[in-house]
Amino acid sequence: MKHCQYFDTSYVCDWLDEVAKTHFEVIVSCLLPHPVEYARVGGFWDTLCSRTVQIKEGLNCFFCLVPYDVITFEIWDYVMPYWLEAIRTEVPSEDLHHLKVLLNKSFDMDLCPLPFGTDSDKMYHFISERFDDSSAYVQEQALQWLQILSTLDIYLPIHMLLSMFISGVQNMTELLKQQSTAEPESPTKESKPSQPRSFPQNSPEEECPPPLSPAKSHVVVEAFEIYDRETELVLPCYIMMLDLILKQLELQNFPKYLGLYNETSRQIMQLLTLMLGTRWDGTHICSDEQQANSCMFCQNTALWHQVTSQVMQNFCPLSQVKIPTKEIPRVDESKRLSTTPTCMSRKSSVTSNDDVESTAGEKEEECPGFDMTSMPLHLQLHHAFLQELENTKDTDAGFALLTSMKYLILNGECLNYTVTQFPEYVKFSLSKYLIPK
Repeated sequence: MKHCQYFDTSYVCDWLDEVAKTHFEVIVSCLLPHPVEYARVGGFWDTLCSRTVQIKEGLNCFFCLVPYDVITFEIWDYVMPYWLEAIRTEVPSEDLHHLKVLLNKSFDMDLCPLPFGTDSDKMYHFISERFDDSSAYVQEQALQWLQILSTLDIYLPIHMLLSMFISGVQNMTELLKQQSTAEPESPTKESKPSQPRSFPQNSPEEECPPPLSPAKSHVVVEAFEIYDRETELVLPCYIMMLDLILKQLELQNFPKYLGLYNETSRQIMQLLTLMLGTRWDGTHICSDEQQANSCMFCQNTALWHQVTSQVMQNFCPLSQVKIPTKEIPRVDESKRLSTTPTCMSRKSSVTSNDDVESTAGEKEEECPGFDMTSMPLHLQLHHAFLQELENTKDTDAGFALLTSMKYLILNGECLNYTVTQFPEYVKFSLSKYLIPK
């Protein structure tokens, strides 16, 4: 099939179209990175070369068929996962640059010769469909494919990328919820599943290398070799998502400091809020802060907050709001205010235990209840940050989290814009989470 470009196109193209309709699996089997035996004839298959060269030449043959409309959307959608998985597992990172020109031409939305090349939804459908899966293993595989494309400076549409990730987080949140409601298992080695990953049908995971192929020197450490539970991979996936967003924003020279009120910022705030919506799963191996440096869960938590602070810095306005100067209250006045109940004022002094319990119950009832889903996205993110601050013990994570809050509150003015619209929530959130009891 790789020599079809030398034939008379008036005959061979019609013939290939007919074969693709009647024997789709035959066409596809010849276009895989590890094709069937009868397709390994001539060219690089008859030479001793590295696996990187084999993949590069195979991709070149694959793309030689593009101008003849042989590569339909169905073939592209089926075959490309195999090629990217072969690149991920068989091409060393130092050799990736050999594939840069080839893949850039193929994924360039302006220059791509594919008949559906201007439709990003079709171009990246084989990746986006994996974010509809709740499996963290499946999503991590797709994220690594996107990392390869970003490493090769391939532009990925920002809004498409954010939509993928929002869908992915929503689905992985269901996985975390299932884990939290499941019966706890004893953490023994025997309980670790022998088949740790479940991939979609037609996954490239089970594909075997061709006979006589060069020895595989590029060893990939898979996630299931590091984490005991699938849910522990959710947080690393979140980190990869944010890192990809930062990489693409920088690569495309995307405008910075746009503020809170644009579609890109809304998608980013929605993504961060969803990530914080369910407690992350992880195993602590540290008993104090000195051991946190060797605790992978502590490191991942701190890293997520650090990358998040970079994202916040990227889209929040550059300058901070100017806070008017006010006189510092006297100490006795501060003490008096701090002893005043937040949600209601005492009507009378309480003397009996029954009265104390009754007053406490009334206070809880009179504390305002808020439907956060109906509030603006920047307030939802602010509330998620406050809740996370209450549970964050690590110093590095706490500092990065406060930095993110600074960008949202002082640079983005999220409270300044909404204090007149939601005054009760602003007072309640500050008194509950920020004012010492």
